[in-house]
Amino acid sequence: MEALKDEPIRFLYVTDEQQSPIDAAEAWMYENQIRGEHIFLSRNEWNMLVEMFSFLGIPHVVLAGKEGQIVQNGFNTRGITTDELKELSTRF
Repeated sequence: MEALKDEPIRFLYVTDEQQSPIDAAEAWMYENQIRGEHIFLSRNEWNMLVEMFSFLGIPHVVLAGKEGQIVQNGFNTRGITTDELKELSTRF
């Protein structure tokens, strides 16, 4: 994330506050240097996301464009380079 801080890319980390209590989750993210925007949803909001994106667990990555359009649900980040992410940020 540090290498992409000046790029038009945002990292949003979304979780269910029931399964990941805010204090414990924030402490874990701080200890593990998980930077970005952390969003804690209610159980109902979480269930809506699960239904919308058809995922069974986390992590689950969704690539969205600048206008909020879903570019790819289940985006695979393994092996992707910083340069590839920078290039993607210019396309969507």
